[in-house]
Amino acid sequence: MTELKPVEELSFEEALEELEALTGAMASGQATLKESVAGYARGTELLRRCRRELEEARATIEELRGTAEREADDAGF
Repeated sequence: MTELKPVEELSFEEALEELEALTGAMASGQATLKESVAGYARGTELLRRCRRELEEARATIEELRGTAEREADDAGF
């Protein structure tokens, strides 16, 4: 069995790719019950990781947008 990289060490893209592959494998119906439960647990971790990273990106964009708007207001635009 291949050792999985810890979720926190994955990039957003790696986590999303693994989540997509995992859901595809589980949807195929070929996994045993034990594999499905382990896959669900891993998928939950991956989903949390992706959501957290997306939220951080959204917050950064909102912060940048606010800064740009304040600077435009200060400049009289």
